[in-house]
Order: sequence, then structure tokens, then C-alpha cells
Amino acid sequence: MKIAAIILAAGSGTRLNAGQPSEKPKVLYEILGKPMVEYTLDLLDSLNIEEKVMVVGHKAELIEQLFAGKVKFALQEERLGTAHAAKVGENKINPEFTHLLIIHGDDSAFYKKETVDKFIQEATNYKIGFTTVKLPKPGGFGRVIRDKKGEVVAIVEKEATTAKQKRINEINAATYFVERAWFNNNYSKLKPSKVGKGELIMPDLIEAAFEQNQKVLGFEVPGNEWVGVNTPEELQRANKLMKERLDGS
Repeated sequence: MKIAAIILAAGSGTRLNAGQPSEKPKVLYEILGKPMVEYTLDLLDSLNIEEKVMVVGHKAELIEQLFAGKVKFALQEERLGTAHAAKVGENKINPEFTHLLIIHGDDSAFYKKETVDKFIQEATNYKIGFTTVKLPKPGGFGRVIRDKKGEVVAIVEKEATTAKQKRINEINAATYFVERAWFNNNYSKLKPSKVGKGELIMPDLIEAAFEQNQKVLGFEVPGNEWVGVNTPEELQRANKLMKERLDGS
């Protein structure tokens, strides 16, 4: 097994810039003076993942200038969804790599090496696995549905959740580990999602696995390791949390 990483980093950071087009990509907003995606790159280096492709979009040249020589780059010219972004990245990966770790460059800054290492070890027994997290107020996120045995049986996107499902507090934390050949085979069959903007999205690949009677790993990460950074307030909170972590408090 050889693992390559695809870092999704095409976001424009509009919500971090009061709803206006941002002067820099989202992943270049800083946590304690360091672009948030750099924490993700440090994590991947600590896991000894040598093949790394960063999928870029908005203001791509700024990312490429900063990380030239450290990763490959793949340009997502149109924002057509997370699965589309992953495929754009996969196209740049050398043939000998058999598995893909697909990770966002904006909410993974707090992931610990030990957690992701364990996730990868467990996910190798599945065609596809993904991280989950339990939030006290999951609000506008989709929900992870498990059966009585604790097995994941569905991801319900936020637009389709019922009142009962809204009481579930486990969400898709959206880091994926997937067998590359399976990913490519099923990506070719993907159709625009029935929810949201009609994009090609990773949760629909999980649905494809269920349709094939494949078990899917839902790997829960600790709540303090998944930190969404979508608003100035969340960025401020991320800075506070990172300082506390580095101070050991």
C-alpha cells in the first residue's frame, strides 16, 4: 500500500472577509501567524506521506508561490464539488500510489498525528472511510446515521435532515481515506448531487459504497481536533485554541 494525500485548498475565504471576495485563498488565513494549510502540510510530513497534491482555485498563484517545491499543485478551474476537486488532484498523482487521503486544508489544522495514523490503519480494511466528530451544536451540518451496532448506514446532508435526525450531534468531518482504484471506478459513475448545488460530492461516493453492500468506516475524532474556520469569529477562536495547545494548557 502506498498513500498519497490530496489537500483541498480551492476555497475563496469569502465568509472570512465579510462576504466580499477575499484578497487571498481561505487556506492562507493565519492561525498564530502561520497559514492554516501549513499545519496540514506539517501533519502529512509527520505521517511520512511523500506524495502530496494541493488542489487550488481562488488566487492559486499565492499558494503556489508560498509552497513551491513542497507539494504538487492541481488547478480546479470550476468549483464543481469535493469529489470533483479530489479527482482533479488524483489526476496529478503518480500511478504507483494505491490509496488516497483526502483532507481539507482549512479544518484539519488541529488534527493530531496519532489520530490520523489510527484512522488510516483502520480505514485500510474498507474501500472508503471518513472522519466524524460530535459537536454540541451541529446546526447547519449534515448528520451521520449509525445502526444499533454502531455501523454507519448513511450521511444525510443538511438540506435533507428530518427533525429527528437534527437531534443527532455526529457530523461528517470530511477527511477521507479511499482505495484509489475504487475511487476512480465510482467517480466515473457519479451524478450531480440531489442536494445543495448539484455538485459532485464525496458523500455520494459513500452512498455508492452502501449501494454495493460495502461497509464504510466512520472514524470519530476528538472534538478538540476538528476546528471549522469559516467566519472571523471562528478564526479568532482557532487562534485562541492553538495558543492554548502550544502553551500546553
